[in-house]
Amino acid sequence: MVTIISVLYRNRSLLELNLGLTKLLNPGAKCHWIIADNELQGNTVRSASITNIRGVERTQTSDKGSLHHARALQKCLDCVDSRFVLAMDPDFFVVQPHWLRRVISHVKKHDIAFFGSCWHPQWSHQYRYFPSIHFMLIDLEKVPVASVNFLPSIEDDRFWHLVNNDSSLVPEWIRQTLKIGRIRDTGWQIYRRYFGRSGFRCETVVPSFRPPDSRRVRLERKLAFLLPERLGVVPQRAGAFTKVSFLEGACPRAWRRGWEEYFWREEPFAFHLRNVGRGVSAESEVELAREVLEGFDLGEIRSAQPVRLHR
Repeated sequence: MVTIISVLYRNRSLLELNLGLTKLLNPGAKCHWIIADNELQGNTVRSASITNIRGVERTQTSDKGSLHHARALQKCLDCVDSRFVLAMDPDFFVVQPHWLRRVISHVKKHDIAFFGSCWHPQWSHQYRYFPSIHFMLIDLEKVPVASVNFLPSIEDDRFWHLVNNDSSLVPEWIRQTLKIGRIRDTGWQIYRRYFGRSGFRCETVVPSFRPPDSRRVRLERKLAFLLPERLGVVPQRAGAFTKVSFLEGACPRAWRRGWEEYFWREEPFAFHLRNVGRGVSAESEVELAREVLEGFDLGEIRSAQPVRLHR
């Protein structure tokens, strides 16, 4: 049994599409959804496989990162009673058939505690090589649920505030270097507690990424044998990313929008819109998401909405 936890907030159409797609691709899978309504409009869900809970109020304070989202995920976690819990963004679309069964079988076979999508390498200020909350599966038989803390810790990090402040006194390249892997946003506390810890194996799917052809990246490439990982804007670990893209040829419009792509077992695994909420509405992107999904020949995507959220 897998419990998927997601947050509803200005992403209704994408969440509905993802609910239907997940059901379409995973027939017969034992899966239950818990959805936190951060719009606080009393939404209901007409499905026996979904539990809808009231979300949280938005905190009107500066520089708290994704606190609103994280607090809602934490509230969902309180309702989980299954072995596996999967935090998944509504705009993170997995495209492999039977992926729930295949992923669960894989993590059991290889004794994995955390499985998911890493932060895309373009976000160099985030942690690396560990699942992000965009798609993070946790085995709660290995990881005590009380230790899973999604909440960010940005507000108390004085060093981050210092280097994140645009000051003419500090050269930009130095500021950017000091920010690599530094931000303590949602999921960071889980990463800090479990990454590299014996007995808690983690695995991530492979992002599609082409490092920019900048002077800095070229220099990093030449000095890779001397440069510590902590100082590089591009991940150095072998297999950390692939330059292959499945969106570039299949749907150039989505590729140009910067949608993130992930591979698993050398096959397309998922794409993540990422730009929703950053000046782009879910409604403006949902048709393009459908177009991409239809290109995978996964079935009748336009009818893959057996689950509706109702106001």
